[in-house]
Amino acid sequence: MDRGYMCRSVNEKFNGTHCLDPCTMNPCNNGGNCSVEENSFKCYCRAPFSGKTCEEDPCTMNPCNNGGNCSVEENSFKCYCRAPFSGKTCEEGKTCEEEILPITDPTSTVTTPSSCDCGSKSFGCKVDPQGRLKCVCFPGFAQKGNSCAETCARDSDCLNGGLCERSGYDYFCACPDGFTGDHCQVNAVCETLKCDVIRAICRRTRYGAVCECPPEKAYKWFTGVCEDICDSRKCVNGKCEITGQTFKCACDEGYTGSRCEEKVSVNPDITIYMIGFALLSAAILLSTIGTFYLVCFTRRTLKENRSELVE
Repeated sequence: MDRGYMCRSVNEKFNGTHCLDPCTMNPCNNGGNCSVEENSFKCYCRAPFSGKTCEEDPCTMNPCNNGGNCSVEENSFKCYCRAPFSGKTCEEGKTCEEEILPITDPTSTVTTPSSCDCGSKSFGCKVDPQGRLKCVCFPGFAQKGNSCAETCARDSDCLNGGLCERSGYDYFCACPDGFTGDHCQVNAVCETLKCDVIRAICRRTRYGAVCECPPEKAYKWFTGVCEDICDSRKCVNGKCEITGQTFKCACDEGYTGSRCEEKVSVNPDITIYMIGFALLSAAILLSTIGTFYLVCFTRRTLKENRSELVE
């Protein structure tokens, strides 16, 4: 039987076996403050959030038209529009008058990459009457130069210090020197070294970059790759310990050798000799102590006898 206590309160805002109020579980999201009002709760939301539990932000209803990307910035929103649209909500602009049909349609104005190439992120491409290449890119990509690149919505989409900047009708990552890729994720200097071929990692330096083996690995000339310094085969009967670029074995008790492969052998004759020597040493020690005690006792007795004679 449930022996919990039920709340009996004049104010019905408290309920349950532990008398919880509506704000105990903090139903307000995004840092909103909960207040018990009448028999329910009310959320006081921090800007720019709103809604009963502060679950909505300026981008919740997606105010950006024509495929624009909405980003919450400060206490409002900002639309990053796709070409050829512009305006606060990407409401300005018009689509091309020429319809681009699917590439499977033989009457399509889109040609296959065999005749013109916009890269692997495109459905195909065409050349306009002025001889300019027009790419038909996958969703989320747009034409940048003569190929399709992934677009960005904010600076945080770009890595290694890249910035999301407008180029033409779309936004792309502008990468700092030494980095490339749609998100500035490729280290251009390291790309030429191809450190991964030897299982190494690339580390940029003041004057370029170098390939280094990861921690606990070392480059082996006979294999040409970075390998584990320690593994289960290194020490037969012991623990492998890394010391710089090499290793040493901490052998288990009873084993020795550079790889703990030798079992320590005990010579029976030596053991008997050591036991005999220990017993002899103990006997000599006891004899010495006994002799010293006897001499001291004798001298003391003679001294007492002389004192009695003098009296």
